Amino acid sequence: MSALGEVLDGMFARLRLRSLRIFWHVDFWGLALVIGIASGVAAVLFGMGIAWIQTWAYGTPDVNRLHSFAENLDWYWVVLIPTIG
Repeated sequence: MSALGEVLDGMFARLRLRSLRIFWHVDFWGLALVIGIASGVAAVLFGMGIAWIQTWAYGTPDVNRLHSFAENLDWYWVVLIPTIG
């Protein structure tokens, strides 16, 4: 193979590698986007699950007013429910 052929092969190899690097970054951006969206959805569902469990455990329809509802509970329920959960 001639010297010119080797130089051209090297140039084309670098161009192919460079184009692969560009797509490699795009793949990671897409993966990061999917992971971020999944994490956000998981965080929202986790919060909704905690609210549902508190509603079920304390028997109150509004978890935001839980402090006023807990005033009427016996002391051992106030300690026992979070300890179990």
